[in-house]
Amino acid sequence: MACIKPRKVFLEITPVSDAPIHAIKSAGISGDTLIACGGFRYNRGDIFYSYDGGISWFAQKGIAEKAIYDIVPFNDTLIYAVGYDGKLLISETFGSSWHLRQLDYIPLRRIKRINDKLFICGGDGFRRGILYQCNLNGDILQRDTFENELSDIVLASDHTIKVCGFGIVLSSNDKGKTWTPEDASGDFFINFVETNDALFLVGRSGMILMYTKNGWDKMIPAKTSINNKRFLTGSTYSPQRDIWVCCGKQGDLFDVQSNRLLRLNNEDKTIWNYNGCCSKDDYFMFCTDEGFVVKLPAY
Repeated sequence: MACIKPRKVFLEITPVSDAPIHAIKSAGISGDTLIACGGFRYNRGDIFYSYDGGISWFAQKGIAEKAIYDIVPFNDTLIYAVGYDGKLLISETFGSSWHLRQLDYIPLRRIKRINDKLFICGGDGFRRGILYQCNLNGDILQRDTFENELSDIVLASDHTIKVCGFGIVLSSNDKGKTWTPEDASGDFFINFVETNDALFLVGRSGMILMYTKNGWDKMIPAKTSINNKRFLTGSTYSPQRDIWVCCGKQGDLFDVQSNRLLRLNNEDKTIWNYNGCCSKDDYFMFCTDEGFVVKLPAY
């Protein structure tokens, strides 16, 4: 379904890096703490910290030899990060020092902590996927490979663990021992979104599915017309505001509404290539290929 009339928003832009920033997260330690990661794919991994809500940033450049794609702080000391060429980084000092665990030489896209284990997924070329289960020290407990590149992991409210990727959703009801394909296809699914009401699945081309007792129901179909092909890269939900946004390449920002996407247009018409996003109190934060952090205040 086509978008309705766009809404104009004002974006606050902060230059942070000379390299792409791939993910940004709320650290949850204090109301103003944010953490981000990025770098150049083949030769540098960077991590960034903000303690004032994204106004200023402290950079750690070159803590890995390859780009870092995802980062997750678990408490006021422990941080995990993953990246290109199988890099798993662990800090027990909130970034003061890092320990590298080298996994298979394949891009790792997402890391989640579920049931006191680390679940790490990734892959490349659309047709090669990998899923690790590690203990909190980074030791591999289980390694599964798939014929589809994988991109996100979630623990659903029915206590099943779900993984998504290129035209696939996998589910496990035995804490990750075995995996079963679910009835979901038609897009490269990039991430799960949990709202106050349900669990959703977002596709790169704009398809959005809702998880129900009957499986995955289509909420919004993919947009694949030649002249307006979407390339979404991230999505996040603010439970305080009950607002859900998606971001993507070539300036794509959307407010997700029932059965449609509302485009959010930057007031100054500058176009950024967004890579990831997070919600923080009454605003959203995005990171870009251009090395910027972008703040979207309440609207």
